Amino acid sequence: MEHEPVILPKYVFRGTSYGYAGNEASILTPCTHTTRNPVKATLFAMRCRIAFDEEPIVYIAKTEKLISIRLIEPDVLSHLEEEYNWEIAPLDFRNYCEGYITLEEMKNILR
Repeated sequence: MEHEPVILPKYVFRGTSYGYAGNEASILTPCTHTTRNPVKATLFAMRCRIAFDEEPIVYIAKTEKLISIRLIEPDVLSHLEEEYNWEIAPLDFRNYCEGYITLEEMKNILR
């Protein structure tokens, strides 16, 4: 069965903690989860503030820079999270990003 072509947004966002390598599955697969929605990425960064000691951040990537990285099939929550999963380890993904914004800066932007 053929899938509909994926229309990528101009940017994707990843809410995480600075230096977080991802969970074991994300490292081994490899897989990096992103979203087209900066608010949802901010929520993931807020969750990271609770779970990890590193600074919570939101990475920003232009999808045109990710074109060489394979998209992985979406999971069951991808439609709610507006998610795009890339076949790359989380620490390598940051090399394709324009940069990152701290959680506090992102919250101020979204006010």
